[in-house]
Amino acid sequence: WREYDDLGPIGVFISSDRGKNPVYKIGDKLNVLLQANEDSYLYLFYKQANGKIIKMFPNIRRFI
Repeated sequence: WREYDDLGPIGVFISSDRGKNPVYKIGDKLNVLLQANEDSYLYLFYKQANGKIIKMFPNIRRFI
């Protein structure tokens, strides 16, 4: 009954300040824009080169 539940697909937009295929080096600052077209719960995870996964949003720790 999915077609009748009014919970259609949610559009999600994710981008960086470095364009479509960003490349980062160790120590580079990562800026990400994450946006949905409806009220939603959003999570953002980052997978490091070594395979470790870090939850970045929500509750990210900011490194200065």
